[in-house]
Amino acid sequence: EFRTPLTMISGPVTQLCESPKIEGENKQLLYIVQRSVGRMLRLVNQLMDFNKLENDTLKLRVKRTDIISQLQRFVDIFRINANEKGIALNTYGLEDTFLMWLDVDKLDKIVGNLLSNALKFTPNGGKVELCFDVITREEAARLFTLTDKDIDTQYVKVAVADSGNGIPEEQLEKVFERYYQLDNQSKGTYNWGTGIGLYYARSLALLHHGYLKAGNRTEGSGAVFTLLLPVNDLSYTPEECTLPEEEQNKAFPIQTEEQYQLENTESIRQQKQTLLVVDDDTEVAHYLKALLSPIYKIVCRFDADSAFKAMSEEAPTSY
Repeated sequence: EFRTPLTMISGPVTQLCESPKIEGENKQLLYIVQRSVGRMLRLVNQLMDFNKLENDTLKLRVKRTDIISQLQRFVDIFRINANEKGIALNTYGLEDTFLMWLDVDKLDKIVGNLLSNALKFTPNGGKVELCFDVITREEAARLFTLTDKDIDTQYVKVAVADSGNGIPEEQLEKVFERYYQLDNQSKGTYNWGTGIGLYYARSLALLHHGYLKAGNRTEGSGAVFTLLLPVNDLSYTPEECTLPEEEQNKAFPIQTEEQYQLENTESIRQQKQTLLVVDDDTEVAHYLKALLSPIYKIVCRFDADSAFKAMSEEAPTSY
């Protein structure tokens, strides 16, 4: 219920952001709306994932991916907030590429929570660091208590450090408890309805057959969160390993603004493939029709019975 109207805002706003007719301050305002809607969608998705974690129904889907390019992308998103707060956001070990088996969505949410917390607890003029390294199983065993199930020979280590007050030693594990929050990294409280970020991040790390722990800098003040993930496919079940997906823009092409031409003649319409759009939300269906009609002949239906009827009458090419 939350995602549908947010998606209806996100889609048109993204299109407006890409329009060359909008520029200057209006474009910057649109970018603010786009980032805010994106953040709201991520929060809603996190709540849904949290519910799936509680019910043990959240699935892991890993594929061979360059983790460094993904980490660079995550950091770039947070660099805007860091600059606004006068915080130096530095990275180490992201100069090359490294392929591993990875669920990008889960990594995004783990690292997103860690960077968000680091920026939150770092004062103006401070620094946040993200460090990437590839280590052996022996090195990993010195950082975490591995089990017989941890059979990989290689692991990636991602550490996010801030220059805040640090975390009291007796609370290094408590910060991962559900609903537990630190007040300025000093006084801890249980806060119902919030304080699920680190609990959520560690749960996702465990789902990814990895580990997440908290610590403090050895030099200077500040907290350090260390994420450990296995590199190779032997750590994952066949169900968790996904086949390479065809790019969406090839499987389901959407015309760009530059290619857009209004096509009204019946002869051109008849040349188009017919696409059946079925959604009980009329706004979503009509938005998809507006988006796809330059390429496809669109038939909209709003319930299963009328959709089945349309499939026999209109003979859609896709649905």
